[in-house]
Amino acid sequence: MRNKPWFRASLVYLPIILAVALLIGLFALAESGQKRLQKAAQSVATSQWRQAALSDFMRLMIEIESATRGFLLTENPAYLAPYD
Repeated sequence: MRNKPWFRASLVYLPIILAVALLIGLFALAESGQKRLQKAAQSVATSQWRQAALSDFMRLMIEIESATRGFLLTENPAYLAPYD
């Protein structure tokens, strides 16, 4: 019977300990989500950079093709001058 008052007194701290553990768990979960979000943002930025580089390359190839076609039709070397 003497152990019961001590046991009841320790039960008072149980909700506080559980609340602190819950907050720590939520913080850890939010932090891992933030890291995943940063990785995804980096991946999107890299993808956008690649898309822009490929777009520039495609535009340049079309310009070269047009210049070559102009040269073949007219035999004017001025069409190829910017690409020499």
